[in-house]
Amino acid sequence: MSKKILLVLLVISGAVVLGALIFLGWQWWQKNSVEQPLAEESLLPQITCDFVNDEVAADQAKQEKKIEFCVCVKDYAAQFQCKEAVANQNYFDQARQQFDASLCDHIVDVLLQQSCRATVASGIEYLKEKDLAYLADVYSQNNNYDEAINLLVGAKETETDAKLMLSLALNYADKGLMEHKEGEYIPKAEELVNKALSLEPDSAEAYRVQGYIYEVKPDLFKSVESYNKSLEKDSNYVLSLVGRGHAYNLMGDLYKALEDFQKAAELDKDKQYMFIYANLCRLQTSRDDLLADGIKNCQIVIASAAVGAELKSDTYQILADVYVWEKKFNEALAQLENARAFSPQNVNLFVSFASLYNEKEDYAKAIEESQKALAIDSLKTAAYRALAYAYLKTQDYTQAETQALRGLEVVENDPSLLVPSKPYFIQQLNYILADIFAAKGDKEKEAQYKTAGDNAMKTQ
Repeated sequence: MSKKILLVLLVISGAVVLGALIFLGWQWWQKNSVEQPLAEESLLPQITCDFVNDEVAADQAKQEKKIEFCVCVKDYAAQFQCKEAVANQNYFDQARQQFDASLCDHIVDVLLQQSCRATVASGIEYLKEKDLAYLADVYSQNNNYDEAINLLVGAKETETDAKLMLSLALNYADKGLMEHKEGEYIPKAEELVNKALSLEPDSAEAYRVQGYIYEVKPDLFKSVESYNKSLEKDSNYVLSLVGRGHAYNLMGDLYKALEDFQKAAELDKDKQYMFIYANLCRLQTSRDDLLADGIKNCQIVIASAAVGAELKSDTYQILADVYVWEKKFNEALAQLENARAFSPQNVNLFVSFASLYNEKEDYAKAIEESQKALAIDSLKTAAYRALAYAYLKTQDYTQAETQALRGLEVVENDPSLLVPSKPYFIQQLNYILADIFAAKGDKEKEAQYKTAGDNAMKTQ
C-alpha cells in the first residue's frame, strides 16, 4: 500500500507540532507571498445551531458521529452525554478499522466496550489466515509498528519477496523514528532495501522507500537523490513525488514541496492517496492566499473513509489551529475532540490541546496537557514552551524558568522540529524567560534573554 510519507507527516511534521509549526510556516509564507486581503467572512465551515431542541441536536451528532453538533446542545449535562456517546462510537469504529483493542478501553459504555474487543479479536484472527500482509499494513498505517514487524518477520515469504522486504524496511524506519532509535533500526531498514534492489533493480518503489529511509536517518540530500532515481524509473510515480515534496519541506524549500504535492494531486485522479491532500492541507492553510484551497484539502482528508487514524487526527488538528487564528475557540476544541477519537495518544494532539487552553486562559488544563505530551516524548520542545507559558501566567516562576530552560536544552535534538522552525522556538522560549525575570524584577537577566530572543530569528 501507499503508506509512507504518512509517517514523517505525522511524527516529524504535521508539520511540526501542528500549531507551532503551522504558525512558523505562516510567518515564512507571509514574507514570501503576494499580500492578499483577508476575506470578510470565514472560509472555515461554520457550526450553525438551528436545531429545534437539544434532543434533535444530540441525535444529529450521534447519527453523523460529529462532536461539533454536541456544542449545540445547551444543557451542560446533555452536552457532556452527547460528546461521550459520539466519542464511544468513534472509538469503536477506529478500534475495528485499526484492529487495535486498546482503543476499546476508551469506551465508557461497558457492553459496547466488550463488543468492541470481540469485534477486533475476530477481525485479527480472520486476517492472520486470509491476508497477513494487509493486516501488517493496517498496523503500520496506524503506527503500531511492533505488531507489523512481528507479522512480517514471521512471514516465510519475507526473505524472498521484495514487496514484503520493503514493507518491513519501512516499519523498521518508522519504529526508529518514533522511539528516537534511528541508529538501531535504520541499518536494518537499509539492508532490506539493498536486498530488494538486488531482486528488482528497476523498482521505483524500492528507490522511493530508500528515499524515505534517508529522510528518517536523516540525510535529506541523499533522500532527494533517491526520490529522483525513483522518478527516473517512473516520472509519474505519485508516492515518490510526495516523498520528494516532503523532503523539500524538511529542507525548508516550501515552494518545491508545494509543486511536488500539487503535481501528485493532478496525477491522483481518483483521490486514492489521501496523504497528498493532507500535505496540501498543511502547507496551504499556512498562507492567506491559499487558505481556501487548504481548507478544501483538509476536508477531503476528513471525509475519506480510507484515511488512517493518525492522518485524520493530524488534519483535525490543523483545522483546529485555523479556528484558533480566528479566535473561535469552541470550534477549535470540537476539532481537537474529533482528533482525540482517532488518536488518543498522539503527542502532537496533547500539545495542540495545551496551546488551545493557553489561548483560552485555562492554564491548569494547559499544564496537564503539556505534561501528557512530555510523558510520551521528553524531547518535545513545543510542549516545554506551552508548559513554561502556562506556569508564567500562573506566576509559578520557578517552574516556568525550569521548563523554558529545558526547552532550550532539547530544541536542537527534537526530531519533530524542522530545521527552519528551531529559531522560532528558541526565540519564544527566550522571550518567556525574559518575561519571567521582568516579573521578578531582574532587569539584567530580562535584557539578556530579550536580546537572545531578538537574535534568534535574524538568520531567517
